[in-house]
Amino acid sequence: AENKKAYYVFFDPKQNLFIEQPSLPLELGQPFTLTVNCRNTARIAEHCADLINEPPQIKEGAPKGDNPEIITAPNLDQAFREVAKKVRSWCTSTAGGLKNSQVAVLAPGQTEAKWPKDFQTVSATRNFNAWRRNEGVLITSWRRFKGLEADAIAIVETPERKDSISDQYVARSRAKHILTVVQVQSL
Repeated sequence: AENKKAYYVFFDPKQNLFIEQPSLPLELGQPFTLTVNCRNTARIAEHCADLINEPPQIKEGAPKGDNPEIITAPNLDQAFREVAKKVRSWCTSTAGGLKNSQVAVLAPGQTEAKWPKDFQTVSATRNFNAWRRNEGVLITSWRRFKGLEADAIAIVETPERKDSISDQYVARSRAKHILTVVQVQSL
């Protein structure tokens, strides 16, 4: 018996960060268009659709969820303190009860030298495999996390990132259930 494997390619042109006119190779055949958001809660899907001026296409019966939370911080250090508070509230067994492997923190790559080593009582990791093994909340850049998702995501946005709607859309749409964005006022 022949052992055949099927591969599926998922492609969202609105999440394109690198190519001006994205396309799929012809060898993949005719695409099947998925028109409904099945990843995010309704409120996160609506928030992401608003970013790119598109009507939200939400799966019927999708959980409503909480509104994404937008917090401002005067500087990067305070932004990471705000993120740490969120992470602790999500991961503490008496509060949110999420596992470390359900939470990710996304920050611009150029701020990596300022990323915290931990979130005080909650461990942090920059290693994807350690995160999957629940050894710490992942802290990584938006671009390294592209194509992935987490139940709860905290995002640090610096002033120069506010102009990049495609980056915002990609990063914010990674959150399945809980989304907090901390906007840094100045570096």
